[in-house]
Amino acid sequence: MQRKLLMVFTALCVVAGPGVGFAGEVDVLVQKLVDKGILTPYEAQIVLDDTKQEVAKQNAKGTNEAIPSWIQTVKIKGDLRARYQMDSSKNAKTENRGRMRMRLGVEAKPNDKMKVGIGLASGNTGDPRSTNSTWGKAVTATNPGGTAGLILDYAYGEYRPMPEVALTAGKFKLPLWQPNDMLWDTDLNPDGLAAQLDFAPAQGLDVYLNNLVFVMMEDRNSDYSDPVMLAVQPGFKYAITDSILLQGALAYYRNTNLGNRAIFSNSSYSTNTSDVKAINGVSATRYRYNYDAIQPSAEIVIDSPFGEKSLPMIAFSGDYINNLSMNKGLNGRDGWDAAVKFGDKKVSEKGQWQSKLIYARLGRDAFLDVFPDSDRYAGRTNMKSYEAILEYGLGKNTSLGLDYYYGESLSRSGATTNPAQVFQLDWNLKF
Repeated sequence: MQRKLLMVFTALCVVAGPGVGFAGEVDVLVQKLVDKGILTPYEAQIVLDDTKQEVAKQNAKGTNEAIPSWIQTVKIKGDLRARYQMDSSKNAKTENRGRMRMRLGVEAKPNDKMKVGIGLASGNTGDPRSTNSTWGKAVTATNPGGTAGLILDYAYGEYRPMPEVALTAGKFKLPLWQPNDMLWDTDLNPDGLAAQLDFAPAQGLDVYLNNLVFVMMEDRNSDYSDPVMLAVQPGFKYAITDSILLQGALAYYRNTNLGNRAIFSNSSYSTNTSDVKAINGVSATRYRYNYDAIQPSAEIVIDSPFGEKSLPMIAFSGDYINNLSMNKGLNGRDGWDAAVKFGDKKVSEKGQWQSKLIYARLGRDAFLDVFPDSDRYAGRTNMKSYEAILEYGLGKNTSLGLDYYYGESLSRSGATTNPAQVFQLDWNLKF
């Protein structure tokens, strides 16, 4: 019996190899063998199960010659978020709204050293710091069907000449390590080039270098050259013990053609200092500073700080930013944040949870006002903010999230601080 099954199994693996319609074709062949009395129904089920498992192993390893190897490396991922959001401020009425975010990403490897990533998201091209689609806004006089917008979230190619080096071009996730989102909104994906190096010179020590060339705007009709950000961030991860991990980094930002340039059109609040100035006969509201800056960041993560059956993890982190383009002694040239995070490291199963508390204080000209988290005081600089986050796992790959912001503007004169609050209730689904 075993010899007969082995012969049939081998033959079916050969037959199944060239065809994508494996399930239907092999089932028909096995049924014919049963009809002719060559296999019993019990033996047929054994052959089907073994054949399917073998073909699945070939696909997982990328050794199925019937399917191109790059197709076998394709990975699809995505998430959907439904949100209730309340915005309240002193000088405006409270706004309640429903929002949705959809993201879908595809990743493939043309060969062992290259990777391609493409992502789509909901939202619109008018706000680079948001992929949210607000319920009801899709229905307009010119769009009675109510269809929502879809944008290209990212598209990049990555080349790894060696495992420790990654070179990327296109539109991609921010390659700089950020323990908190005071300076960079997590929905903002830069255009340009990135180079990342990662080495482990000793046991428990990982050293890395992140580099970014960010083309911030391309405008041939502008009276000023295109602004480009250059960023370099050396850093390290060090396992002090099996349960304590320390990470630190120092980022340096160098902007070209930014000082005296007309402010970006998506800087809706324009909290950076600007002046109306004419250059080459063109008058415009222009940035006063170039925003070259330095940013040290650190985080320490402690597993089970009070024993294995107590709190799974607690982490402390912080950032500091200083605008080196401004004269020392001027107000509004720096900012900082401090955060504590505790709970599970990742919320992906039922009952897992994580909470985070963040305090952020960002001066008017500490950083460009087009980059910070758009939910924290509407993405403005010249503010201080308190944030509380809680995420709880409802099941595998689905969770409930609560996020509360309270922010105020920084005022030198002691005038009103314009307090504002944001509350968000999220239902997250990932696949």
